[in-house]
Amino acid sequence: MGSTLTSISTMLVGKGFKNVANFNGQEIIQCITPTGGWMINPLAGQTDAQALPDDQVNQHSRHWISVAIFLIIKQKEVRSS
Repeated sequence: MGSTLTSISTMLVGKGFKNVANFNGQEIIQCITPTGGWMINPLAGQTDAQALPDDQVNQHSRHWISVAIFLIIKQKEVRSS
């Protein structure tokens, strides 16, 4: 209890995304591209990049595509108002 988790996500629409989460001084890094993904999770003993299984890459890709579409729509709404 009392722990802080900060997270920074970077998305390049159509190219992929990167998420860096910091939990108690440990950085958990995850990258997803249209062709694959990897993660470094020192909390799970992974200090080198580990490939993500295809089903996990597909799940994250669908989520981030939805987020990208939402952001594009919101940006167009702001520009038109």
